[in-house]
Amino acid sequence: VNGSGLSTEGRLTPATLVDLLAMARSNDVHTADLLATLATVGGEGTLHSRVHVGRGLVRAKTGTIGTVSALSGVVASPDGSRMLGFSILVNGHDAVATRPAQDAMVAALV
Repeated sequence: VNGSGLSTEGRLTPATLVDLLAMARSNDVHTADLLATLATVGGEGTLHSRVHVGRGLVRAKTGTIGTVSALSGVVASPDGSRMLGFSILVNGHDAVATRPAQDAMVAALV
C-alpha cells in the first residue's frame, strides 16, 4: 500500500474522509488518537496562517500537490460536545489560489 498520497490507486472521496473522521470520534482504541494528531487553527504547522477564525475549535490536515489542494478535519462546538466533519478537495486548479475559498468554507462552519 502506498500511503504517500502520490499514487492514483489510493484515491479517496471527501465523503470517505469525513466517515473516517466520524470513526475517529468513537471510543475505539485504534481511532481515538487520530483527531489529536491533526493541526489546530492558529497553531503550528500548515494551519498556522489559514482559517483565521475558530482558534481551538478547528482541527484539520492540509494537502497540496500540483493542481490538487485538500483541507479535511473537524469543527468543534464551543463547548466541545459536538463535532462536524468536513473535507474540501479541489482538483485541477491552482492549489494555492484555491486556499482562500477552502478557508472561507471552513470559517462558515465555525
